[in-house]
Amino acid sequence: MAEVEEIQDYGPRSNITKSLKPYSHSQTHSHLSLLSNSRLSLSNSQSEILIKLIVVLDLKIMEKSANSKKRLVEDLEILDDVHDDEEEDKGDIRNRRSIVWNEMKRIKLDDKSKTKAKCNHYKQVITAKSRNGTSHLKRHLEKRDALKHYDEERKIVELDMQNALGRIFFTSDNWRNDHTQDEYICITAHWIDRNWKSQKRIIRFGVLTPPFDGITIAEDRQLVRNGKGLLFSGDFFQIHCCCHIINLIVQAGLRLIDDVVEKIRSIGKHFRHSVPKRKKFYQITQQTYHLDGKKRICRDCCVRWNSTYLMLDRALYFRAVVDHVVEKDIEIKMYLLDDDEWHKVLVIRDFLKVFYNITNEFSASTTPTSNVYFKGVWDIQCMLLETANGPHSFLFNMVKDMQKKFDKCWLDYNMLLSCACVLDPRYKLKFVEYCYTVLYGEMIAKEKVAEVRAILCDLLKEYRDVDGEEKVARLVGRQICMFLLVVIGWLIIAVG
Repeated sequence: MAEVEEIQDYGPRSNITKSLKPYSHSQTHSHLSLLSNSRLSLSNSQSEILIKLIVVLDLKIMEKSANSKKRLVEDLEILDDVHDDEEEDKGDIRNRRSIVWNEMKRIKLDDKSKTKAKCNHYKQVITAKSRNGTSHLKRHLEKRDALKHYDEERKIVELDMQNALGRIFFTSDNWRNDHTQDEYICITAHWIDRNWKSQKRIIRFGVLTPPFDGITIAEDRQLVRNGKGLLFSGDFFQIHCCCHIINLIVQAGLRLIDDVVEKIRSIGKHFRHSVPKRKKFYQITQQTYHLDGKKRICRDCCVRWNSTYLMLDRALYFRAVVDHVVEKDIEIKMYLLDDDEWHKVLVIRDFLKVFYNITNEFSASTTPTSNVYFKGVWDIQCMLLETANGPHSFLFNMVKDMQKKFDKCWLDYNMLLSCACVLDPRYKLKFVEYCYTVLYGEMIAKEKVAEVRAILCDLLKEYRDVDGEEKVARLVGRQICMFLLVVIGWLIIAVG
């Protein structure tokens, strides 16, 4: 058999082919010579059979070697083709243009080492060296698109605010950065659209500079609409957040709350820190007392007073389970509550529930809330007076501090929001008169009602002078129609 030719060297595959060697008959003769020189005692027939086996084995090896080399040649040819294709692809990539050049124009300078790109829309010039790539150009285009979308949305909001039927109201949220001590403000605009739906949009966010009163904020942020002045020269422009005031009132009382609340807090903390005991607690809840297993024990937070109410409310729900488990647990048996202490928990829970419900009413975001201000504040004041003169002496110290905070913030009711209560068909002026009578007696109540009536008349005159009699009459007529529809709906429900 002819000797298999050695594969020639072809560039990149030379390292592979150099390790390959031909296989020939000389190797077969070497095998026979080794056999003849061996000391094995074999008969002639056995030697012939062994020689034939060696020849067949060598032939098989030679055939397999030839086939493997043939396949290797084919594989190397494929590698060469792939290598050539990669070289071509690299050339295509170098010549390929990035999509950013559809939106930008390359600027050639005298110094070829420096290249610039100019945006086709904002005409901004940016460095565009080839070694830096185009990622920074893509970021510029993304920023441009974001600003373009912002400008479009801003124009839509401005148009909606200009087409508002009535005046536009602003609310602001302020907070301080503890690290830089900078004050920030977020201003939201509220108005009623032509479909009588409440709309709100964030129109400004930025750093706030002192002083922090309402007039200064309005002048600094240019919030006066269409050059029109503020109502009553800004006397009613700044109205403090009612929910924030409720938080201040309740926090003033929680500092002096009864020790029984600390027991509930410790029991809840114990179960939350022990996973096995917590699982056992909820198993007993479902299997023994058949309570809702989805409800969980709540813990209060020092900065959220409503969490204290929720903690007490949930403890009362699990009262039977708490007594059962705490009595058998040595670690928390000291916190076991008797009937009198559970009664205190119930009284404190009911006391805080009034604040919790009123806060939820004031926090509504899809319905007007100015009309419920007067009744909410009146309910709080009446409850504080009743509790201070009530039978629960363990609440006296707490209520005393809460009354001081209430008198500081709400002793004089906001007259503008009192007028909103009068416009509510459920209350009217008679309700305002009744509330003042309960608090101050008939003489002072008449003075307060006369003041509210005077504010209402001044408001009508203010709107008429600014917006014109025709527009005021049209708005008042629409409001009257809406009130009549609501009253008719109530009558239909009552009759039905």
